[in-house]
Amino acid sequence: MPNLNTNTPHDALLKSLFAVGGRALGFLHDYIPALRGRVQGEPELINTAFTDDESLREIQCDCLFKARIRCDGHAARSGFVIVLIEHKSKRARHALLQILKYITAIAGRAAAAGKPIPPVIPLLLYHGRQKWDMPERLDLSFGEGADNLGLNLRVAAVNLGELPSDRLAKDPHTQAAFYAMLHVSGALKTPSTLEDVVRMVPDQSPIADQIMVYLMSAGQYSENAVHSALTKIKPNEGAQIMHASVAKIAAQGEAKMVSILLQQKFGPLPPDIRQRLTEATTDELETWGAKVLHAKSLQAVFGNNARR
Repeated sequence: MPNLNTNTPHDALLKSLFAVGGRALGFLHDYIPALRGRVQGEPELINTAFTDDESLREIQCDCLFKARIRCDGHAARSGFVIVLIEHKSKRARHALLQILKYITAIAGRAAAAGKPIPPVIPLLLYHGRQKWDMPERLDLSFGEGADNLGLNLRVAAVNLGELPSDRLAKDPHTQAAFYAMLHVSGALKTPSTLEDVVRMVPDQSPIADQIMVYLMSAGQYSENAVHSALTKIKPNEGAQIMHASVAKIAAQGEAKMVSILLQQKFGPLPPDIRQRLTEATTDELETWGAKVLHAKSLQAVFGNNARR
């Protein structure tokens, strides 16, 4: 699986969680009732980076899925829907407007490509300590007296901290990831320790290393503390998980350094280049980093696929 080096540890954990086949479908069934029994096949995790046409800056939502669904009343007919997942670890009064901006960007990208604008289902996951009391309707974002304006876009908001820790998800790997996020935020109903989080991770979990990376980066646990917990709770595979975690942290640091070098030489990077850095392997990052010094263009670093 590629290194998912995103801007925040929360984003990296979510993308790693859903990059493994079979997990996204269970998540959509758990958290979006309207899609239960209608999704056909495994949803596809797609590029989340867009260019904001007004500021020409990159904007990036946390997760985007493209899911094929069975159309109501037509068992043989199907269509596509985009599921947009945004997470918050703190209350954000303008979260809905931020999501609306992403929806507009999705529509703009489809229109620019000459494709039909897909329906978008937004979902907000909150794992902060304080109660989530932000508006979930667009009209309420504008204050009192706006109810009759017809701005009735709604965003479903799920406060993970209000769910029992053993019911965060049916999939045990998703449950472990959400449990780690709540632990770091201090939003669990009952006190938890680092060892509790490690114990929640299933044996042979494909995202165990990313959860450990998350604990060290977002939770600010030391490498020694995580290694000690792994050794105690998972003596048979702790060393392997720790080795993979340290390697992933090194890759994330290298991706950040390559990004800085590229921006210093060529200016702001287009979304497709940022995405390639996000998904790059260590070998690819080393190759690109070695080319930056003498390269005269992004094409010279990345090949003809680079936009400029």
